[in-house]
Amino acid sequence: MSCIINEAVAPHFRKELVMKMRTNPFTLITDGSNDTGREKMNPLTVRVYDSDLSKVVHRFLDMCPTSGPNCGTAEVIYKKMDEAMQKNAIPWRNCVSLSVDNAPVNTGARNSIASRAHQEHGSIYIHGCPCHIIHNTAKQAGQAFLEVCGFDPEDLAVDVGYWFKGSTNRKGYLTEFCELHGSEYMEMLMHVSVRWLSLEKCLTRILQQYEPLASYFKSLNDKQPRFRRLVEAFSDSITEVYLLFFQATFPVFSTFNLLLQREKSSIFLLHDEVNWNRWDTVC
Repeated sequence: MSCIINEAVAPHFRKELVMKMRTNPFTLITDGSNDTGREKMNPLTVRVYDSDLSKVVHRFLDMCPTSGPNCGTAEVIYKKMDEAMQKNAIPWRNCVSLSVDNAPVNTGARNSIASRAHQEHGSIYIHGCPCHIIHNTAKQAGQAFLEVCGFDPEDLAVDVGYWFKGSTNRKGYLTEFCELHGSEYMEMLMHVSVRWLSLEKCLTRILQQYEPLASYFKSLNDKQPRFRRLVEAFSDSITEVYLLFFQATFPVFSTFNLLLQREKSSIFLLHDEVNWNRWDTVC
């Protein structure tokens, strides 16, 4: 199956894509994988108009793998991107836009992927990721709340998630407290720190199980620091108030974030949505 995909199917569709890129304007999109292996994956994808389908399509061009101590630098990543373009005789002048996240290695004014792309074609529009901007805005708002009130929702979500992760015994005790409070047991969710907006689901789940969780931590005894922090949090009546506040605030960010991730064109909605979110946040 791997041979069929890599040696027969892939070349056919890549050839079709390359022919369109040689004669039509297109957008390049890339983002790096986490540094968990010996090679860093930098998939290079393309948005281009497909005359056969009469619509703009999103297609994969090259994986652009990098390795070594400098695998995450703009110089190395861009070199791989350029090699993919040159290998397929695709002219940079047809590239109208480059879509990347907002890290300096991608969008910096100097020594970045964007600055190198501009050397090839000065009219390329650099499109940063608006979802990352929303993420950063929400995270900064949470940090400001922490400085004023001393409550960190991320710390609570992480502590709850890791306390029950991988422990059937602890989940069993929590199930008993759920039955005691007449509620259905639900799995605690893990918060991903680099995706601040995952907090909405995590904190909503904590609120759904708040009474059983509070009883659990106040009834048992454990000397581990994480357990003591959770006991302190669930013994404080203001904790639930803080969680309810965050639950009411999250949609300002998450609804707009989901709009930006729609597959259908949404550009005609953005002006009103940006203004609504801005004023709603201020209020």
